[in-house]
Amino acid sequence: MILVLQNDPLVTPGAWALPLAPEGPSSQLVPAYGGSALPDPASLQGAVILGGTMNVDDTDIHPFLVSVRQFMEGCLRTGTPLLGICLGGQLLAQITGGEVRANRRGEKGLQPVTLTPEGQKDPLFAGFANRFTAFQWHNDSFTPPVGCQHLASSETCPYQAFRVADSWGLQFHPEVDARLVGSWSSLFAPGSAFLQEFLLQEDDYRHRFRRLLNNFIAYTNR
Repeated sequence: MILVLQNDPLVTPGAWALPLAPEGPSSQLVPAYGGSALPDPASLQGAVILGGTMNVDDTDIHPFLVSVRQFMEGCLRTGTPLLGICLGGQLLAQITGGEVRANRRGEKGLQPVTLTPEGQKDPLFAGFANRFTAFQWHNDSFTPPVGCQHLASSETCPYQAFRVADSWGLQFHPEVDARLVGSWSSLFAPGSAFLQEFLLQEDDYRHRFRRLLNNFIAYTNR
């Protein structure tokens, strides 16, 4: 089974709604913010950690983040493949010795992302062009740990993707659909421009990042 961990009611799986694949491993969505008990990572085929509006250090306001970090540390110990998105990627950077900075290198909307030479060879990005467009919605950013594989960058935020063992951290949002983009954009006065731009590319976007999800699922089946 692949666990999808939701950290924020506003940050859903979007286009990656369950089941993750019509023919593939079973999947389960667990709302970590509700205090749900998290399974033993060793019992799982893989895990996806979604984003959230909070900072990685907001454990006083969001104490469930402690359990999320412990769960992710368990994935690293057991070799359970893990994909962290935005906040999930920042948490992965934090627990592996990297750094997360608040209000640094923030981005919003569709932005070009470029794969590094390591990223071009990484199984998560198999079939991707060396440069592609991804949706960004973050204020904070991470610097991954020394010794990781740096996989992708953007002009504003140099660390867009990294890998540690069988775990990946992403800063961008591969899972978004028009509903999510519209919901987040509504919080900003000029937000409609983000949605209008996304709608022009939604079909291509969904196809592109379904490939990334399928690559991750294939890796969990190795």
